[in-house]
Amino acid sequence: VLAELELMRGTWGVKAFEVIDDAFNVNMKRALRICELLAASDLGLSWTCPNGIRADRIDAKLATAMAAAGCTAAQVGVESGDPEVFARIRKGCTLADIDCGIRALQGAGIQVGGFFIIGLPGDSRAGVRASVSFAKRHGISAHFNLLVPYPETEVWDWVHSAEARLLHPPEEGMHFTTTGDLVPVFDTVDFPAEERLAAYEMANTCLGRFDLLMPPPQQMGHRQYYRRAVALMWRHCPGQIPGFLWRRIAGSLRRRLLRR
Repeated sequence: VLAELELMRGTWGVKAFEVIDDAFNVNMKRALRICELLAASDLGLSWTCPNGIRADRIDAKLATAMAAAGCTAAQVGVESGDPEVFARIRKGCTLADIDCGIRALQGAGIQVGGFFIIGLPGDSRAGVRASVSFAKRHGISAHFNLLVPYPETEVWDWVHSAEARLLHPPEEGMHFTTTGDLVPVFDTVDFPAEERLAAYEMANTCLGRFDLLMPPPQQMGHRQYYRRAVALMWRHCPGQIPGFLWRRIAGSLRRRLLRR
């Protein structure tokens, strides 16, 4: 691994890289050794883990080593902040384990983000709200995805059972989109498709992830963008509107002062 990074740095002048392997830290000793070698080198590279790593396979020692080796940010797979939903997916750890991993990364100065899934067995709009609360409580950025069942998995078998119903071929499924045409591949009686879309909208609105709900302001126009953002907040989390407007006003005033 270090030899590849040395080649990239020396031949192409690469200054940063991403670890896409979401099993990077499953073998904690190997991950620690890579970090130690990287920190001891003079490459001066910064790096992130945007694809997600196991939060339950991170302790203070590894997190500190990652930071010393140049890691600035990491995503972790949380899946659900609802304890009952989380228990059903048999992830092999507890929410307390994920909590410890997040705190270890944050304690080392690494920015943390979390991946969450809407529509896991037993999920509901209340369960998604629990995930939003989890993200806010830990001060992490969050990325919510709709569950898409893949053939030959337990979720696929569950979707074809009496508990759920398949609405579209899985090949047509998307985990997220910014175009507004997200369509659930399946639903359940207790969590119908329209509720899943509403939960997706609610979660991203309450966490300020408007980039996952609509095109950027440069593309759709600033006034229309902010009007749409306020409408979403009015529907799902009206208490956030004053802060949102104040940040917009303060930013506008700051830009005007800089132009003078």
